[in-house]
Amino acid sequence: MTSLWILIKGFGIIGVSAFGGGATMIKLIQEIFVEKHNIINATEFANILGVTFLFPGLTGVKLAAIIGFKSAGILGAMSAIIALNIPGILLALIGYALILANKNTSLVSKGIMAMGFAAIAMLASALVDLIRPNISNNISWVAILLTLILFILVSFFNVPAILALVIFLISFVVFV
Repeated sequence: MTSLWILIKGFGIIGVSAFGGGATMIKLIQEIFVEKHNIINATEFANILGVTFLFPGLTGVKLAAIIGFKSAGILGAMSAIIALNIPGILLALIGYALILANKNTSLVSKGIMAMGFAAIAMLASALVDLIRPNISNNISWVAILLTLILFILVSFFNVPAILALVIFLISFVVFV
C-alpha cells in the first residue's frame, strides 16, 4: 500500500506541476521515482523511457503506467495514470478559460512564453541525465553521430519524424 500511495502522491504532484507537458514530466518522474523513492533505478528508467518511445501515445502516461505496474500491479498502473492526468485536465480547463478571458494582455503572452522556455530547460536537463551514463561507460561515436543526424534531419530539413526515426533505428541496428 505504501508504494501505491507513493505512486498517487508522486504522479499527482507531477500532474499539477509539469508545465510544458511530457518533456518536463520526464525529469520530474526521474527525480521522484528514481532518485527520491527508488521505485526503479536509473538503468531501468532509461530502458522504460526507451520502450515508451517505441509506441504511440503520451510519454508521461506510458511512463506512469509502466512504473505503476512495476510497483503495484494493475492497480498501481491505473492509479498512476489517473493521478497524473486529473490535475492537468482540471488545470487545462481552468487555464483555458482564463486565457480566453485575458488573451490580449501582455501577462498572458509572457506567461505562455515563459512556460515554453521552462519546458525546454526541463527537457534538456532530462536528456543530460539520460546521456551521462552512456558517455561515461562506453562511448559510441557512431551512435552519437546517428543521433545528431536524426536531430538535423527532423529539425532543419523537415524530414517527417516517423521516417527519420525508422531510418535511425535501422541505421543504429546495422552500424552500432
